[in-house]
Amino acid sequence: MEARYCKVGGQLGQDVTSESLVIFRHGRLLSGVLDKVHLGATPYGLCHTFYELYGSAAVGGLLSAFSRLMTNFLQWEGFTLGVKDVLVKPNADVLRRALMVEVTDIGPKAGCAGVGLPAGATADLLKEKLESVHRSGDPKARAIVDQAYKQALDGYNNKINR
Repeated sequence: MEARYCKVGGQLGQDVTSESLVIFRHGRLLSGVLDKVHLGATPYGLCHTFYELYGSAAVGGLLSAFSRLMTNFLQWEGFTLGVKDVLVKPNADVLRRALMVEVTDIGPKAGCAGVGLPAGATADLLKEKLESVHRSGDPKARAIVDQAYKQALDGYNNKINR
């Protein structure tokens, strides 16, 4: 069987291609599907690799080209979202509101976790610790607090959105 596509480290036969295997040759997409894993801010994704090979100006051009391509696609294919598409049904709204009430108690617990206090710490002590973290100017300490809030709220956020 004759090899059709070359890849670093070897050759690929025509029976090896699939959607998950992305192959470019001479600037053309021969095989595969590009998705957010390939295009997003991921190590060794297309943008990262392009930057490593060709530099910042070239990757800026690549991102601009993707932007124009995607805008063109949306203009041709059309994308609409009506009010009916975003309305919450009454039974789902009851569940959503119950989750929102439940999540109001999470803030102090997450704050305590972010600054290293026990969960039952007083509001004044928590306020003092949070102020000291934010006034310290230490981005790592603020990131730890932000991460604690994010971890505590992610599950609720997902349930509310669902």
